[in-house]
Parts: sequence; C-alpha cells; structure tokens
Amino acid sequence: MSLMNISYLIKLAASAVCGFLFGIEREKSNKDAGIRTNMLVCIAACTLVIVSKEGFDGLDADVSRVAASVIPGIGFLGAGSIFMRGNHVSGLTTSSVILIDTAVGMAIGAGLYELAAGATIVVCTIMYGTRLLENRKRARMKKQTWEDRPAKD
Repeated sequence: MSLMNISYLIKLAASAVCGFLFGIEREKSNKDAGIRTNMLVCIAACTLVIVSKEGFDGLDADVSRVAASVIPGIGFLGAGSIFMRGNHVSGLTTSSVILIDTAVGMAIGAGLYELAAGATIVVCTIMYGTRLLENRKRARMKKQTWEDRPAKD
C-alpha cells in the first residue's frame, strides 16, 4: 500500500468520524438522517474532493468543477429533508447538518484538517448546547403548565 493510499484512508476515516459526530446528535433526536446518512454524506464529499484534486491532476481541466458540483447535489438531498405541514416547517436542522457534513468532508478531502476539526467542534457545540437549552425550556414549560392546572375539588 502506497503512502498516497494511506493518506486517502486517513482522510476517509477522518470524514467518517466527523459524520458520525453529527449523526449521533440527529439519531438521539429521532431524526431520519442519523448516523449512517451523515457519515455517508461526509465520506462522499471527501471522496469527491479527492477525485477532483487527484483524479484530474496533470490534465488540461478545471479540477474545481467536480468539487463545485457537490453543492447543487447536496442541495437536492437537503431539500428532500424539509417538510411543511400547515404553518409548521420541519427538517431545516437536518438539512443544515447535511450541508455542514458536505463542507467538512470537502475540507478533509482537500487536506484542511484544522478547518474540518474546528467546524466539527463548533457545530457539535451548537447542536448539543441548543438541545440542552431546548430540553430545559420544555421542562420549565411543562412544570408551569402542571402548576397552572386547576385544582380538583
């Protein structure tokens, strides 16, 4: 196995880890796009950037075209996760996570590990932190509703 192949495996493994970290929160939130989906999106983006960088090296071609084509494709996938029922819209966070999966995978594929790690830390902090705040708010509202209930005679 060549040194180049090991570099590819490291990039793919790193993108799988980042996708896993995003997916675990979605899974805990009972969302359809969970661990597997997020890992696959992140790995796919990483692979496409590697293909873009390495697959056309030395050819008279614009190597950024493959990477640039990732965004419209992922937009299609993200749009499929957004639903509207009456005045309620759901799936926006899932769609956003799919987009960040893509960005992190692309960063890893390009060898920008620090950027990918920083983005993963910031996004996970936001996802888990806001989940804690939402759960506290729900618990407070549930407690107020329970206490405001009329007493039985």
